[in-house]
Amino acid sequence: EGKGPPTDGRTTGGRMQLTMAAPRPRNVLAATAATALLLLLSLASVAHAKRVHEAVQLTSIDTEAYLTKFVVDKGANLQLAVQLHLDDAFWDVGKHTLEIDVFNEKGFETFRTLLEKGSLCDQRLKHAHKRYAVTRKPATRLQVQLGYGVSDAWRNEGPSQVFYIYATDCALEFYNAKSVPSVKYDLEIQTEHLGHLPSD
Repeated sequence: EGKGPPTDGRTTGGRMQLTMAAPRPRNVLAATAATALLLLLSLASVAHAKRVHEAVQLTSIDTEAYLTKFVVDKGANLQLAVQLHLDDAFWDVGKHTLEIDVFNEKGFETFRTLLEKGSLCDQRLKHAHKRYAVTRKPATRLQVQLGYGVSDAWRNEGPSQVFYIYATDCALEFYNAKSVPSVKYDLEIQTEHLGHLPSD
């Protein structure tokens, strides 16, 4: 037997009455598709990405260099990825203690106060929220292409706040490091948007 459209069978007086199932109106299908599209767009807007491609100069006087800042909601997850492009000329200048350091608002206020008063680099960096050491690797062609990567993911357990990212090299304080090559970097931050964020 051939299969017909879906039916709704009802029994009346011993006889089966077959009722054709009504097709779904086109406007309902269109509304469903529109709802799905809005849901996808809302999910895409939850994550926010910030990308920076720049270069900074570290010296015996300027042992800390500002890279960028970003805002994070309370309880939001975030991911940080920094790629540093360094060649042998940078490392051959002298000793290095190169780091990527992240300060939350409280730590940054202390860091800035100590910087204005005059203090050693190591004393200031103790107030960083996150610290990532960058050490020299064998100078292969592949290493030069890949650069030196720093990546991490964590959750902002504090209030909605601004985070500040610095490249630092405290070892430069102790010798004349005027000819240090600049540090080129590619930086990307991805954060969740859970509500109102402070202005960046």
